Amino acid sequence: MNTNVHILIGRAVCQLLAKNTPIYETTIADAIAEIFNSEYSGTYDADRAATLNAALKLLTNNSSTGL
Repeated sequence: MNTNVHILIGRAVCQLLAKNTPIYETTIADAIAEIFNSEYSGTYDADRAATLNAALKLLTNNSSTGL
């Protein structure tokens, strides 16, 4: 899978967790679309993006070790 896809999915998942919203209230597709649109238009917060990227690294490192 493309690394950019991993980043986009990771950001969407972390955004859902950061908002404290249950998964059933927001679909992953909606969260991905929201993040993509904000990044495409250049309105995203760089600090938040860095935090989400760090969270994605933790998620991928944990999944590669079987956690």
